[in-house]
Amino acid sequence: MESIKVTQTLRMVGLLSIFAAASIASSTVLAHAPINPSHTALLKRRAENLSLQRRISEKCGPQLSRRRAARLSRRAARAGLTLDELHERTTLISRQAADNSTEGTCILTPEVTQGPYHILGEMVRHNISEGQAGVPLTVEVDFIDIETCEAVPNLWVDAWHCNSTGYYSGYVSMTGAALSGGGGFGGAGGNNTNGTAPPDMSMSTFPTATTAESATSTQDAYSGADSTAAASMLNNVPTDQESFLRGTWQADSDGHWTMHSVFPGWYSGRSIHFHVKVYENGSVAENGTFIAGQAMHTGQFFFNESIVQEIAQLAPYNTNNVSRLTNDEDQWFAYENAEGYDAVMDVVYAGQDINEGLIGSIIVGLNTSYTSVELSTQWWTGNDSESITTATATTESSTAATTAKSNTSTD
Repeated sequence: MESIKVTQTLRMVGLLSIFAAASIASSTVLAHAPINPSHTALLKRRAENLSLQRRISEKCGPQLSRRRAARLSRRAARAGLTLDELHERTTLISRQAADNSTEGTCILTPEVTQGPYHILGEMVRHNISEGQAGVPLTVEVDFIDIETCEAVPNLWVDAWHCNSTGYYSGYVSMTGAALSGGGGFGGAGGNNTNGTAPPDMSMSTFPTATTAESATSTQDAYSGADSTAAASMLNNVPTDQESFLRGTWQADSDGHWTMHSVFPGWYSGRSIHFHVKVYENGSVAENGTFIAGQAMHTGQFFFNESIVQEIAQLAPYNTNNVSRLTNDEDQWFAYENAEGYDAVMDVVYAGQDINEGLIGSIIVGLNTSYTSVELSTQWWTGNDSESITTATATTESSTAATTAKSNTSTD
């Protein structure tokens, strides 16, 4: 593939606040450690941001309404429906009626951990399913600038999540049954059917004190979330060359981003979630992989319990013996929702029923003064260990990434 140079007319760097502590398990088995959602700092931050949240909602309300209307029109056109027919179908499985949703008004999007399974340099592609079993899922995200209420154009978005039975590509030997004692790679349940962690899975939370190194946001950080001090715990060498459910795609000039995948499964210690990392610019290497510019946001999207319960009854999800956590039980969900932002995607059927697929939508409000820390140095290089370099990176950080790509093998 010929290298592509991407230029940006706006410098968009990040989100308002960085909340969560980075957490891992032992060196052989990785997971996320629990966090108390009633933590004093979390409650204090919620209170401090109520007035700010109201101002943003009032300021950007008209633009958000127009964006939501455009989204509905796209859905209707794709499904061959009128808007009234689409609205009727939406209410069948929506977490609430669309008119009652806060998704279109609470737009200040918090920063959360990337977790231990992020890989840079994934394939640039619009569909990351790679034949994985599961309910088809189309994710639609609208990115807006919270200062101007306008769309943030041409962003690059890296997406990754586990498969229907809890495995992450690149880390198959560390995840799924190995991580949680249940849910096999091909759908078969593990020997540990109660979903508890194996005996050698000693959980430890990353230190929660706010330090100069971790306080990289425009407001004080909650804790040592995804700072460079966490790199050794969150930057893990992949154990295989699998690339399912990973990929990068560029938003359009109106800040609209779409990715096709399958609905994620679950593993021990987490509710169902979908990872994203957003970059202000980037380029495509000769082998079709992404060369990252400056990261501006790291986040996770969640799903309403009602739709998750439907999913859990279907194969291969119903072969997973791991106890599934709800969002309220998930340690990171409280942080993603901390400022009134609704991190739960608005989900509708793509057709007449769930078997025809789902469409999940969300609005992400970006703070242009924030830079998201990039901790990953692992690069997917295809089915061999030969890395391909390119000189088309558009920023200094992209140039550094290109160098890392030429020097790092994931074998």
